Parts: sequence; structure tokens; C-alpha cells
Amino acid sequence: MLDNHFDNIAAAIRGARETAEEMVRLDKALREELDNFEAHLQTIISYSKIVESPEAEKFLRRVERLRELRNMAELGSLSIEVARGMDETWRRLPK
Repeated sequence: MLDNHFDNIAAAIRGARETAEEMVRLDKALREELDNFEAHLQTIISYSKIVESPEAEKFLRRVERLRELRNMAELGSLSIEVARGMDETWRRLPK
């Protein structure tokens, strides 16, 4: 009975660490995509004498707001804290 609980706890600890690491990886990928999207919008806006695009300006403001809302360093900090916290949890498991 205790072995089953141990296995479940061990899997959850491993899963928490892996998920936190994956969130950081996804955050980096999303940051790159936001950079690309922003560059495309800036290009469109730079040609405002040829074509007006209030939509591009609106999207650019939304990207800026997304960057403000998503503290880019927060996920990295969370991942480090999760790794440390799960190590501590693992050490406290009865052997």
C-alpha cells in the first residue's frame, strides 16, 4: 500500500519539475513568436504613408500589454523554485 503512494508521489514530483521546465521552454518560444509578430506589425506601421493600418497599431499595443502582463522572468524563477521545492519534498519522503 505504501509503495503505491510512494510511486504516485514520486511521479507527481517528477511531473511538477518537468512541467515547470516545459513552461519555461514554451515561454521562450512564445517570446520569440511575439518578437516576430511585433516586427511584422512595425513593418506595416512603417509604411503608413502607403497603407493605413489601425489594426496593426491596435495589435502592437496588445503585444506590448501581453509583455507587461507576462513577467518574462517569472516562469524562470518559478521553474527554479519548483526544482528546489520538489527536491526538498523528495528528501522528506519516508524511505
